[in-house]
Amino acid sequence: MQPRQVRADEVDAVREIAAAHGTLADWPERPDYLDHQLAAGTVLVCDGGDGRIAGFGATIERDGVLHLCDLFVRPGMEGRGIGGDLLRRLMPTNGRRSTFCSSDRRALRLYAGRGLVPVAPLLYLERTSPATNPAATPTPPPAADWARAVDLEAALRGHRREPEHSFLRSLPGVELLASERAFAYLRTAGGCTCVGPSGGLDAGDAAAVVMAAVTAAATRSSRALLALPGHHPALADLLASGFRISDMDTIMTSPAQLHDWSRIVPDPNFG
Repeated sequence: MQPRQVRADEVDAVREIAAAHGTLADWPERPDYLDHQLAAGTVLVCDGGDGRIAGFGATIERDGVLHLCDLFVRPGMEGRGIGGDLLRRLMPTNGRRSTFCSSDRRALRLYAGRGLVPVAPLLYLERTSPATNPAATPTPPPAADWARAVDLEAALRGHRREPEHSFLRSLPGVELLASERAFAYLRTAGGCTCVGPSGGLDAGDAAAVVMAAVTAAATRSSRALLALPGHHPALADLLASGFRISDMDTIMTSPAQLHDWSRIVPDPNFG
């Protein structure tokens, strides 16, 4: 079961595994995040010995920072070392790295074994409510400077991610809020608006742009989602406004101080 590069005729099998783990639920239209990983990242698979793909993993590397986006095993084939085999091929034991670890303690052990350190919870927040004005055509936000969003994120993260910004910009239903000090993406599809990535130069900027984004999201659809680091300054206000915590991952990085997560809201599919 040696990991290898995915072939074009195996993409449907990869998508089947991803769907079984629920990661495509908020991507009802193509292209989706898996299309971007296949085009702009590294996707490896393991054969199951029965003619089927047993699991897959995906990474994106930008400016020397490697993010593990996905690592999934076909349901029913857990506990056979497939995830570990994939991880050893996808992620070295040194360098600047990150991932979002699920609540499965086996995953936590695997990532810690590659030198990643748990640094913060990643809280999946959801709010369902009637849209603010569902009968009206949503009013787009003021024209935003897309290049400024790339620059702001690079300043916050210490590396640039133009391909991810370009992909988001190419999607229907994507809008950007951006100023000189903060930015936030909104992606609306299938009756849901996902907020992120976003960021602000200080805690006040980071919180203000998130609250502006969720306010705008309420005019786009009745359901809003975002993945918020546990010590983000907007958490209390989001919970007070009706968001609930639907799930939780653990942000794991190396080094531990790779990013200041109090100023960043990641995209759960890209980091």
